[in-house]
Amino acid sequence: MKKVKQFDIADEIFDEHEEDKYLIRKYVNSKYCRLIETKIKTSNNPYNKEKGHYTSIEFDDLYLDEIYQEVKDYLVKYLSSFIKEFTKKKKPSILIVGIGNEEYSPDALGPKVVKKVFPTSHLKSKDFKSKVSCIIPGVMGVTGLESFTIVKGILNENKFDVIIVIDALTTNSIFRLNHCIQITDTGLVPGSGINNHRKAFNKESLRVPIISIGIATVISLNSIYNELLKGLEIDKKIKLKEEKNLMLTIKEIESRIELLTNLISESLNIILNP
Repeated sequence: MKKVKQFDIADEIFDEHEEDKYLIRKYVNSKYCRLIETKIKTSNNPYNKEKGHYTSIEFDDLYLDEIYQEVKDYLVKYLSSFIKEFTKKKKPSILIVGIGNEEYSPDALGPKVVKKVFPTSHLKSKDFKSKVSCIIPGVMGVTGLESFTIVKGILNENKFDVIIVIDALTTNSIFRLNHCIQITDTGLVPGSGINNHRKAFNKESLRVPIISIGIATVISLNSIYNELLKGLEIDKKIKLKEEKNLMLTIKEIESRIELLTNLISESLNIILNP
């Protein structure tokens, strides 16, 4: 079966296909958001994606309180659903992993979210809804170790019911840049969107159910050119040489990351220990 190129945002593959024996899709337009629920039914599929569920929440300006609140409500809804799917325990043990480089704003989403989540696994109080542990494994350029290796080492000494992995993603659409949250139960491959594939975080590799949360924070210059040509109905594709195909973000990325990390961490804190 022919494999297609790997994209961080799964909808950028699925949008090109109709429902078939591999794919089920559901679209919901709420007051401020567009929700896309996708189910891949088999591991052997033409999309180069893992079997499982993919949910996207697309939104406009999060600086408006009403939009921020609606997105947070949907985040809580979908994340709660994924967690309940994996564990029926009254007080599940959950590890939250923040992937990325905190010193580089477009890649700082994961670490900054983790710093705002309330860990409880070390506390003796019985009032907590979940036992939460958090880790920021860093990046190989700083630690010399794969994030996967660090998390695998933690799992050798601790048992968790669910792992939640948070990472910044790339997108091929300027309209999704900082305006799309993707939640999946299939794990993730850090660096896949920039052709720097690291070891995959998934149930097969870690032997623990994985929920991934990602937000598109960068886009390639190549993608911007091609989206512009498509919008102008020009039947042409541009492929820049590697040294010219820059990865870009918005100039307000620091304030946008702050807003997005607040959104995700508040949602997690509501679910795990309200």
